[in-house]
Amino acid sequence: MGLFDLFSGRGGVRVLSPAAGEALPLSSCSDPVFAQGMMGRGVVLLPSEGRLCSPVDGSVEVVFDTLHAIGIRSDSGLDVMLHVGIDTVELNAAPFVAHVRVGDRVRAGQPLLDADLDAIRKAGKSTETVVTVTDADDRQVSDFASGSLRRGDVLFSVR
Repeated sequence: MGLFDLFSGRGGVRVLSPAAGEALPLSSCSDPVFAQGMMGRGVVLLPSEGRLCSPVDGSVEVVFDTLHAIGIRSDSGLDVMLHVGIDTVELNAAPFVAHVRVGDRVRAGQPLLDADLDAIRKAGKSTETVVTVTDADDRQVSDFASGSLRRGDVLFSVR
């Protein structure tokens, strides 16, 4: 399988895990907005490392001021959101260091941000990291990963 086949082509777009950790169904997310799919379809990741990388090739469309969430428009036109932690917006960017800005081109696997997972936990917040396709209504999202993953493993596919 070539690089082109990995990210587009017959198998659809494969959205990759931004970090090593454990993948869980989106419905298990402790935030009901995500669990009910109101922010799109995807997977919850319990990261075991704080460096979070781009799950797709594309361009950075949104970096929240609080650095807890980043939106990417993939080269195939998918809107993918990476949301680190639950209620981490309340931490005002303290546990995060962004490596990208709006308008940057990113490749799958390129670092987007570092999150201090211990600081997030000490603040009483969950480190649940949600990766969703926010424009999934007209798309088939499938092949959801579960269990232990390495950074770069396939989280789910989109057609």
